[in-house]
Amino acid sequence: EVVLRAVESDPAALRWAAEEWRRERSLVLRVVERFGLALEFVDGGGGGGSGTPKLCSDRDVVLSAVASDWAALRYAAPELRSAKDFVLACVLLDGRCRSLAFEDVANEREVMLLAGDMPECREEAKALRLTIERVRRHPASRDVVLRAARQHPASLLFAAPELRAAFATQAGAATVRA
Repeated sequence: EVVLRAVESDPAALRWAAEEWRRERSLVLRVVERFGLALEFVDGGGGGGSGTPKLCSDRDVVLSAVASDWAALRYAAPELRSAKDFVLACVLLDGRCRSLAFEDVANEREVMLLAGDMPECREEAKALRLTIERVRRHPASRDVVLRAARQHPASLLFAAPELRAAFATQAGAATVRA
């Protein structure tokens, strides 16, 4: 309870908490929602301690931190900073996240569009943002997902897994027929 009160009054106090508290998911979520940069002190910082759950690899924890402060992405595990779907979700929150993603993902057209780094394509960026938001609201709706994916295949990254597979099968069949 002392730790909880300390980090609630000053989220940066997480750095001095015992390691077991820095691995407590519910506590960490509460802290990073208010002070995203506290992600630096989670799991020993920047990807976790050995043999333990790594909260810096937990998509929900890191997204909460990024929603609070975009720069918290620098403390995310490398596998998240190199995952296109995750980087797209972060860039939707704040375009500056692109600068902290791994270079190959940061240079993907969809990531650049959402980050606003292609001003000549504003209308396309707006359409991509809308299709992704539509899929995020209805990830299990076959019609919504397939329509959105036809407009912008990147929106498929936010669909339910079974629909991703169905679309991939459909796209493959269309290629064979062409």
